[in-house]
Amino acid sequence: MSIWDYEELVRHLCGIPEDDETADLDSACLEKFEVDFPQFCKIVETLMPLTAVGQSPLTGNTYQGFANGNRWLAKRVIPEAAMPDHT
Repeated sequence: MSIWDYEELVRHLCGIPEDDETADLDSACLEKFEVDFPQFCKIVETLMPLTAVGQSPLTGNTYQGFANGNRWLAKRVIPEAAMPDHT
């Protein structure tokens, strides 16, 4: 995951508009979750294996991450070799 994935997730969870370039994400994390931004990122990484998996119809890539409807907020690519074989 990139830093922008974490930032987008914090913005969504804390109600910060995407175009607000002056937002203090560290303060937002502290206020909402009582952890700073680096701690929030560690928590997200720990929770990532428990998140949804889906395939992009545009790229065919398989992703795992946090989503809101049909929009990924934070994701990582799952290599095909890592996908379980259910045959």
